[in-house]
Amino acid sequence: MYAKKVEYLKGLMAGLSLDPNTNEYKLFTAVIEALDAFGGALGDVEEDVTDLEDTIDGLNEEMDAVSDLLDGVFGESGDEENIRPFPGGDDDSEDEENGEYEVTCPGCSHVFIVDEDTIFKGKASCPSCGEKLTFDINSGCGCGHCHEGHDEKDDE
Repeated sequence: MYAKKVEYLKGLMAGLSLDPNTNEYKLFTAVIEALDAFGGALGDVEEDVTDLEDTIDGLNEEMDAVSDLLDGVFGESGDEENIRPFPGGDDDSEDEENGEYEVTCPGCSHVFIVDEDTIFKGKASCPSCGEKLTFDINSGCGCGHCHEGHDEKDDE
């Protein structure tokens, strides 16, 4: 695209029949050469941008596929986001001490209460629809006793 425009300018300059020894001829030649270099560089940038757009589109499609897979595993919002201390007031520190948590089932949106031991076991069943919920809160929670004294053989 830019090459055609530069060629057009070269043709116009040739039609002027300027003497190659004049300052005008030298100026026009330098300007046209600069435009040709900028046009080539700009064309390269446009190709790079197109390649990047294609790459981003491909990555977006892959991320959508991964998101769909995760939605199938954790439900639409992820089980960890559906857990909060019960009864859930403004000061959650007191609520956490009682060891009861409010859980929202991602399948049927039923809200129910589970105790701290159930949360640490990492799984529970929704009393309304029976969907199996998993909780992965043990990694990095900092309580100092995770994975110690918890029965992993208890399946609910």
